[in-house]
Amino acid sequence: MEILALIIIFLAAVYIQGFLLNFFLFHNLEYSCSFSVDKATEGDSIFLEEIIYNKKPIPISWIKAEIYTSKWLDFAGKDAVIAQESRFVTSNFFLKSYQKTTRRWNVKCLKRGYYKIDKITLVGGDFLGSFSESSDVIDVEAQLLVYPAPVVLERCFRPASRIIGDTIVRRWINDDPFMFSGIREYMPGDALNRIHWKATASRNRLMVKKNDFTANLKTAVVLNIQSRDSEPDEVIDKEYIEFGIKVAATVFDKALKEGLPLSFSTNGSIFNEKNPINTKEAVGWEHVNELLGILARLKLKKVQDFEYFINDIYKNYQNTEVIILTSYLTEKICNTIRKIKARKNNVSIILLNAVERENLPGDLDVYIPY
Repeated sequence: MEILALIIIFLAAVYIQGFLLNFFLFHNLEYSCSFSVDKATEGDSIFLEEIIYNKKPIPISWIKAEIYTSKWLDFAGKDAVIAQESRFVTSNFFLKSYQKTTRRWNVKCLKRGYYKIDKITLVGGDFLGSFSESSDVIDVEAQLLVYPAPVVLERCFRPASRIIGDTIVRRWINDDPFMFSGIREYMPGDALNRIHWKATASRNRLMVKKNDFTANLKTAVVLNIQSRDSEPDEVIDKEYIEFGIKVAATVFDKALKEGLPLSFSTNGSIFNEKNPINTKEAVGWEHVNELLGILARLKLKKVQDFEYFINDIYKNYQNTEVIILTSYLTEKICNTIRKIKARKNNVSIILLNAVERENLPGDLDVYIPY
């Protein structure tokens, strides 16, 4: 009888502990997660921080957070399940009474994009598993914008013909000192080696050297989101367009350092938008930061055929350095580019895909990949 009584007491204790742990599992339990930064660049390593707080006297024998995010955010040192574009990561905890735990995951940003974690599923139970698992969905607010990484232009492109002008070589691919043509006030992003120290001392504010083209030219970047002339709305050769987005980011950075007014246009759009992008011309870090945000959010999907798009916008440019990033050329596109040149613009075409030289227009400045 004594053994039977002990067994009954033991089973009752198991039932009571299981009932209490499960019934009060999510009572007075707080959970949050957030990224260590809200903006990063491809290749950066950042942190995802989890905070879980058991604000009750009853301990939690086990609980796990199920995190669903993009496969392009790599959780270092953590096994994960990857399915298509998603990554599934679990984070396990044991919490004593009134215990607060913070966990930081090292996360590497593998690709540009806008990433958001808005819900986390918490799953837990009692230590002996006498009751079925309980779960609850928690609203969180973890957002991250990953900018495209720049590239080294001189290692990526070369002129398609030796007889074409060297506009893009001088201004964008090679770092030339340029012809000094005066001074201007320092702006965020200006290179330190351009600071004019004597003028800075005399005016009590940072002044930088102004170059010949900086004083005369505006810059416009036009990105063709299509990878082929005839393709559905979705991009087929995604690697070409991703490369073009990196090139655009590189030109933005160089324009910022030289203090050039800059605009950006593309026949693509960002998430939750349906119209092509045509930004206003502006200068400075705030503007470039906004343009990089657009590149991060760009969908690989056209909203207008490039032949029609470039024909719609060509009158926007005058006395401007126009850089066109495209994976292909057609006769209609080349004719529109000639119209742009006729309006006193310098036009450089950067091809994102290797094209036979004999198929390229001889009267336009074209740069091809190595």
